[in-house]
Amino acid sequence: TIETEFRKGTIKLLSSTPTLAAGVNLPARRVVISNINRYNAKVGANRPISILEYKQLCGRAGRPQYDDYGESIIVGNGNSDDLMEYYIHGEPEPILSKITDDKSLRTHVLSVIVTNPGIKKENILDFFLQTLGGLQSRKATIKFAIDISLRFLTNAFLIIKKGERYAATEFGKKTSMLYIDPLTATYFRDAVENVSKERRHTFGFLHLISNCDEFFPKFSLRNKDYETASLMIENNSSELLEPISEYDCSRSLLALQAWITESSELTLSDNLGIESGDMHRMIETSDWLTYCLREISKHVERVDLLDELENLRRRIIYGIREELLDLVKVKGIGRVRARVLYKHGIKTLDDLSKIPVNKLAEIDKIGSTIADNIKSELRKVR
Repeated sequence: TIETEFRKGTIKLLSSTPTLAAGVNLPARRVVISNINRYNAKVGANRPISILEYKQLCGRAGRPQYDDYGESIIVGNGNSDDLMEYYIHGEPEPILSKITDDKSLRTHVLSVIVTNPGIKKENILDFFLQTLGGLQSRKATIKFAIDISLRFLTNAFLIIKKGERYAATEFGKKTSMLYIDPLTATYFRDAVENVSKERRHTFGFLHLISNCDEFFPKFSLRNKDYETASLMIENNSSELLEPISEYDCSRSLLALQAWITESSELTLSDNLGIESGDMHRMIETSDWLTYCLREISKHVERVDLLDELENLRRRIIYGIREELLDLVKVKGIGRVRARVLYKHGIKTLDDLSKIPVNKLAEIDKIGSTIADNIKSELRKVR
C-alpha cells in the first residue's frame, strides 16, 4: 500500500487530506502545512484551522525509530510572525463537550432509555452528569436540557412514560439502531406515512434526504443555479412529496438528481461546481440515509415503497438510470459499461447470458479479459 511504501522510504512525499494528517499513525520527518485555511461547511467559507488541529498535524513530525527531531513548516503569506505567535506559541483550545446540544442530547437520551428499559429520570440525569458535558455544565442546565429531550421523544412516540419510568417504543428502538437523529427519524416517518401509493417519489425522496441535518456536504444554490433548480422541479413535479420551490433546493439535490440520471463527474464539476470528492461523500451519505428511510418505511408498513427505495439506493451508489439496475448486479459492470451494453441491445441479465463471450469482447470498453470476468460473475448472480 501507499502507507507501507512511505514507511519503507520508497515514497518520499505524501500530499494528504486533513483526515490522514490528523488521524493516522503515519509519522514523517517533516510536515508541511501548505494552507492554514480549511473549508467550514457550517459557514460556507474558508476559516483558519484551530491551534488544536495545528498541534495534532504537527504531531506527525518525527519518526521515533529514525529521527532525533521532527520538522513542522507552515507556509505563510507574509505574516510569519503572527502565525508563529498564534500557532506555535499558542495554547490549544479547551475541549468542549457537544453532548448537551439538542441534537446530540436527544440521540443519547433515547439510547440510554433503549438500553435501560424502565429507567427513571433521575437515573438519566445521573448518567449525563458523569459525562464531560455534565462536568462542564451546571446540574440545572443539564436537567432542563434532558426535560426538553424527554418531552420531544415522548411527543414523537419514540418513548413512553409509565409512572416515573421510561421505555422506548418499537419506533424508538428502530431509530436508535439506525443511529440517526430522532428528529430526522420522525421527519422520515411522517413523510412516508403520507405519500401517495399511486405514483413514484424518486425526486421527492432525494429532496427529503438532502434536507435533513445528517446529509453532508450540503451546498447552497448560487445565483446562476436557480433557473436550473426551477426547471428540475418542473420536470419532476409528479415525484414530489409536497410542493416546493427553487428556494427549497440545494445544489446537492441538483447534483444527486443529475448523478442518478448519469451525468458525468466532469459535467457535475462544470455545471454545478461539485468536485468528485464531494460527490463521493454525498453518495455515501445518501446511501446511508436512503437505507434509513427504507427501514422506517418498513417499520410503518409502507411495503409499497420498499422496492422504489432499494432501487433508488442502488441508483445513488452506481449513478445510473433505472433501466441499468439489472446489469450492474454483475461485478465488473458499472455505470459506463452498463450504458455501453444497453446501447448494444444488452438490457437484461438474460441478454447478457445469451451473447457469446467473443461477441461481448468486441464491444467498446469490454475486451476479452473483462468479457471472461463478466461471464464468470454472471453465473454467480443467476
